[in-house]
Amino acid sequence: MALSDTKLRTLKAGDKTFSESDGGGLFVEVLPGGAKVWRMRYRIGGLGAKQEKITLGNYPTYSLAEARSWRDDCKILAGRGLSPMALRRGDAIPEDAAPAVKELAQAFIREWCLKTREKVRIKEEAAREADTVEAFARRWYAEIVEPANSNPRNVKRVLDKDVIPAIGAKQIADVTVTDILVITDRIKNRGADQMALQTRNVLKRLFAYAIAREKTQFNPAAAIEAKFIASAKSRDVALSSEEVGKLLRAIYQSSMKRTHKLALHLLILCMVRKS
Repeated sequence: MALSDTKLRTLKAGDKTFSESDGGGLFVEVLPGGAKVWRMRYRIGGLGAKQEKITLGNYPTYSLAEARSWRDDCKILAGRGLSPMALRRGDAIPEDAAPAVKELAQAFIREWCLKTREKVRIKEEAAREADTVEAFARRWYAEIVEPANSNPRNVKRVLDKDVIPAIGAKQIADVTVTDILVITDRIKNRGADQMALQTRNVLKRLFAYAIAREKTQFNPAAAIEAKFIASAKSRDVALSSEEVGKLLRAIYQSSMKRTHKLALHLLILCMVRKS
């Protein structure tokens, strides 16, 4: 039974590789990892000849219509005694081939060998661009940080100011512990130890998400213990006895209502916490 785009889209990977035929030797092979690969079997010289198998590429990079056009061109070549697999491999066109056959072979190389390589190259470059630190950080910020935080601007500032300028062009899987330390050390040299620690923590969360999305297997920020960057400091301030005295005198010398002065004095005496 011939394939359809609907059937191709709904094919689910299993524990083992399996294939679905479109007829005429063309079939799509579904790998356990989910890839769907166009392949074709054919014979040169009739039923008794050795069977060859050639690969076009993945679906949907190559559509069903393109795969069928490729199959037809392969069958024409095989019918003229030429091996599409050999041409794809880069073998020379036989010198003794008829001019019309040579022309068919050259057209096949242009359409299905050179263009295929270029298509694969473009796809690989696009995948690499999507896996740079900058591209992945933007994705993480949009998908994870913004929806989960009422005020995500601090994270964005860390990314834009210190992370992306330093390692934005690197592949997420290529970032090392040294790269993280260079960033945090540069921030510490500005006298901003706490910001260096915050940046390390942001990077730790970013790479945890990258691991979850199977972009890398290592979290270089988590490999650096926080104590080696800076010690977290509490925002709470404890007033000395002298400072408490100054505060009370300032309260009673102010122009606020007496009831407010007494209320503030009571708060200080009871040591009421902000929480």
